[in-house]
Amino acid sequence: MYQVQTPISIDLIHQVAAGEHLAFEQFFFHYKSYVYSIALKFTHDEILAEEIVQDVFVRVWKYREKLSEVQDIDAWMRTVTRNRSLTELKRLAKDAQGKKEYFNWQPTEWQSANSNGESTDQLLQKAISRLTPQQQKVFELSFLEGMKREQIAELLDISPATVGVHLKLAARSVRAFLTNQSDLAILLLILYS
Repeated sequence: MYQVQTPISIDLIHQVAAGEHLAFEQFFFHYKSYVYSIALKFTHDEILAEEIVQDVFVRVWKYREKLSEVQDIDAWMRTVTRNRSLTELKRLAKDAQGKKEYFNWQPTEWQSANSNGESTDQLLQKAISRLTPQQQKVFELSFLEGMKREQIAELLDISPATVGVHLKLAARSVRAFLTNQSDLAILLLILYS
């Protein structure tokens, strides 16, 4: 595992805490490889490790005011990275287990098509296409990408409460559309996703 070779200066940490962009850039380059190696050790996936690196540094920037209070910045970065990696692995395991259980339970003929010959993906895409553009974005980011409300709010620059409203309306609309298609498999997919 990569180790931080040189200690970071206390002045640089205070500058980052004060919101100085150039100091944050130096902080980023100082810890990028360290954070990546920890994330890769946990995930064994280069792409996921890179995403975790980005997320860790977004969190560092978001909570930068608290950096001055940290006694051991290397240990703190290691802990933040480890926690973020484990959270991501739990989410992936939960998603994978849910999908596995659904598709193992579901009769084969339901996996491929409904009574009209449309695949579940086609019906879901039809249901999503009926949503407003903002509801489509929020629904896809939440249900298809697995993002949390806070992440979606930050990404789309809207409040988490607005995300919640869009999700509620979108889920209601998709559920109603799929119920009208009278395909039990798709309805179960939406209800248990």
